[in-house]
Amino acid sequence: MRTSNNKSSAKILVLGESILQLKKKPYHLLLLTSILLFTAGLSAFKTAMDIHFHDTYYVFPLAYLIWALSVISGIFWLLYLTTKEILFSKGLSWIHIILTIAACIFILTMRWFMTDSYLAGMPRHYYDIGQSKTYKIHGNLTKTGLVIACILLIGQLAYLLNLFIGIYRRSSRQTRHQE
Repeated sequence: MRTSNNKSSAKILVLGESILQLKKKPYHLLLLTSILLFTAGLSAFKTAMDIHFHDTYYVFPLAYLIWALSVISGIFWLLYLTTKEILFSKGLSWIHIILTIAACIFILTMRWFMTDSYLAGMPRHYYDIGQSKTYKIHGNLTKTGLVIACILLIGQLAYLLNLFIGIYRRSSRQTRHQE
């Protein structure tokens, strides 16, 4: 009986250590996000996303956008693996990771905001300016998407700032040691 208690406490200890590893290495969240986005993209292949830009509609499967975010998350995970010794601050890393994951989650849930639930089963409609209420709703979704894209861009700039400050500080330390 005591050995089973020891085994379960050992499992809890291992689980606790892995949570601590996540606190020390937050970039592993990007790998998890990449895997989850890829699998979510498999279910979103039949959903179309349209972007109204000036007088043109761009229509493409939502899965392409989700897979692109999955690849980007995976690339950033690989970048963190290769540059973890150079980076300046864990705080900037957390800012980058949280903003990236939050933007990815919103983009993943956009398909529920982009559908017209009252028109379920009907063909997809494209609205013109004459239908002002519906046009404003879809226009607001486009503006919201633009805001989310800006948040994603700010997150990526946090990574670049973290990397460049780390490189600068590392090179300045090396020049001081050489003198």
